[in-house]
Amino acid sequence: MERIELSKRGKQILLALYKGEYQGQVPDEDYEEFNLLEVQGLVHAVKTKGANRCEMHAPRLTDEGLAYVAANPRLKNPSIWDDKKYIINTIISVVALAVAIIALFK
Repeated sequence: MERIELSKRGKQILLALYKGEYQGQVPDEDYEEFNLLEVQGLVHAVKTKGANRCEMHAPRLTDEGLAYVAANPRLKNPSIWDDKKYIINTIISVVALAVAIIALFK
């Protein structure tokens, strides 16, 4: 599963939902972060229209969110080095192959 770049508060929300410690309604300060997590497909909540704003009730992790937390329990953000180590290994392998072919024909 592909890792997603999460903010500190986003990680806290995901862990709280995973542990069942998140409240029954999304607080105002978490509204924007919860929307971002919802766009990424990790969480879902029932939206109702209030007097002057939209409210989110019954927040929960989606199946994709559960899988993401299970696959990445520390919720570590992706690193550029995760991809670079494979590129470096490939380059080393190609160079070693070239050296072996050169040595074979000498």
